[in-house]
Amino acid sequence: MKKFKLLILIGLLGACGPVYQTDYQFLPPQTEIGRQCANNCLLSKTNCEQTCQIQEMSCEDRGRLQSRNEYLEYVAVQNASGQPVTRKQHEFQQYYNCSSNSCVASCGENYRMCHTNCGGQVVPHTYCTAFCN
Repeated sequence: MKKFKLLILIGLLGACGPVYQTDYQFLPPQTEIGRQCANNCLLSKTNCEQTCQIQEMSCEDRGRLQSRNEYLEYVAVQNASGQPVTRKQHEFQQYYNCSSNSCVASCGENYRMCHTNCGGQVVPHTYCTAFCN
């Protein structure tokens, strides 16, 4: 049975295609005004990423509050009906999609476009990180 599970796991991993990652090299603009513009782009990117982080934390806080409220409601119903409280608060925790990954990716896209619009160059470097041939 263990060999069968191992074969299935190997088959699933083998079915995965290569995973690629892209890093970017930023070449500065040639003019002083362009470099100041590019610095403003970088500041905007930093602010954008901080906003993403705040949104993620806020989402997680709302999820925790909602699960707490659901648990307290459950306890009240159980107590009112004379039933024992058998569930724990952590059982009400729901995992919401609070990830800021797509938000941060959008900040990066905007930054690269801004940097280019200021006269700089963005050189992508794509490479395989997993399941490479």
